[in-house]
Amino acid sequence: MSNKFHNVAAWGDEEKELLQIQQKFLKYIPKSGSVLDLGSGRGIFLHLVEKSGRKALGVEMDKTMYKVSKKSGYKVKHTDALTFLKTNKNKYDAIFASHIIEHMDIKEGVKFIDLMKKSLNKGGVIIIVTPRPGSLWATENFWLDTTHVRPYPLNLMKQLLSPFKIIDSGIEPDSYALKNAGAIKRCINYFRKIIIGEELFDFTYGGGVWFVVAKNI
Repeated sequence: MSNKFHNVAAWGDEEKELLQIQQKFLKYIPKSGSVLDLGSGRGIFLHLVEKSGRKALGVEMDKTMYKVSKKSGYKVKHTDALTFLKTNKNKYDAIFASHIIEHMDIKEGVKFIDLMKKSLNKGGVIIIVTPRPGSLWATENFWLDTTHVRPYPLNLMKQLLSPFKIIDSGIEPDSYALKNAGAIKRCINYFRKIIIGEELFDFTYGGGVWFVVAKNI
């Protein structure tokens, strides 16, 4: 299997779009202190964190994206998240983990959350973003990335995060199949929602990504 196919979803959305989406998560992060971005990719969130005046460190295992973020001047380690958390003894005020836990089985997922808790200062927050299995559109796209292992429904995420205090959760902003629909299509879908009902409409076209924000108490 070629690396190109294996990492079919690795690069994600356009940079401008990702900046708009991830900008909305900055409000959950303490005004000062250090931020750890696990699975930092091209450095989109690192850019936002540093621009806001906070300190940031990225962890990225994909060699190509690691090189891209290093070239952009971001502080980043080339390793996987579990290895980094096991060997790094520093404490952080916030940990951002976007589209990473779905690459782990449940045993690794539980360990991942435990390690993040140990790496947080008291009062620190973690933000987990992961595909939403409750959307048909998202479920189909989930398996296009052959590195995905299993989805994590929101209710499961809340159970796994029981050692934390959940302070917010929901559908990630701008993660809808119809977000770029034109006026005619929006009109059609308005009546479609009325005909088939809001629940079925959401199942078919709803937002494809969950987010959970939890505080280390």
